[in-house]
Amino acid sequence: MKEAISAVLAEHDVDLIFGNPGSTELAFLAGLPERIRYVMALQEVSVTAMAAGYTLRSGKTSVISLHTAPGLGNAIGALHNLLESRLPAVVVVGQQDSRHLESDPALSFDLVQMASPVTKWAHQPTSARDVPAAFEKAFRVAESGVPGPVLLAVPMDFFEGPSQMVSTATVVRGGGIDAELASEVGRDLVECEKPAIIVGGDVELTGAWDQTVRLAEAVGASVYTAPFQPATGFPTAHPQYAHSLPFTSAGITAVLAKHPQILVLGTPAFRIYPYSATPITELDTRMTVITSDELDVGR
Repeated sequence: MKEAISAVLAEHDVDLIFGNPGSTELAFLAGLPERIRYVMALQEVSVTAMAAGYTLRSGKTSVISLHTAPGLGNAIGALHNLLESRLPAVVVVGQQDSRHLESDPALSFDLVQMASPVTKWAHQPTSARDVPAAFEKAFRVAESGVPGPVLLAVPMDFFEGPSQMVSTATVVRGGGIDAELASEVGRDLVECEKPAIIVGGDVELTGAWDQTVRLAEAVGASVYTAPFQPATGFPTAHPQYAHSLPFTSAGITAVLAKHPQILVLGTPAFRIYPYSATPITELDTRMTVITSDELDVGR
């Protein structure tokens, strides 16, 4: 777990964490690499204010550590300031041990509901395995679109549980494909063999249908429709249209394994059903995501 979280923090160039720690955060803080400096304040408003100043000065997303419901409660007003100021921050709040949450132990609370009004996104992972991916998603949501604070409520036992490393995506903000972006992405794709493009309904909603066809033809890409889409995003009679991706992660992995580079256009590309134990992240694939919805990138 510590290695996986540290890798995500390194990917996003985290060198400082601001906080006022308590028992539910100790496992998280004990796993931090030496290169990350912990800056402590004695009250959560001060913690959040220092993080805001750091972001304003450095231009980087700040990381804030708060102690369960009391610490989060003290910081609510300051988090509202971050939201209104459009400053990206990942707020990590320790939750009580998941193994007895149902008994409503001391220091437990519905932290997601508490934080939702003053954050872009608030989330509590359902298993230790999902924690590194939740961190990666938190950074993407905080930084994409209109920046702002996001919250992760993590049960304290999850920081010591088994997890998996996560792969990161190259993010290009925006809904459609303008000429400059198409040219940049096209150059990237044409240099590899067997590129793939995954499309969905947003290609049509943003008026990018014709541009997507021209881009696919220019780079010789196989085009797939993402699962559970309201529209294909590409003409199904076109010789480069492959098919809709399967609904299972094992099926998706089998199809995409032959493509070393993938472009995802305006869609949550990997929505699956039913559950499969095969992680899509096992793909040895470079992926670029173009989307107007920052949650698509996290997914």
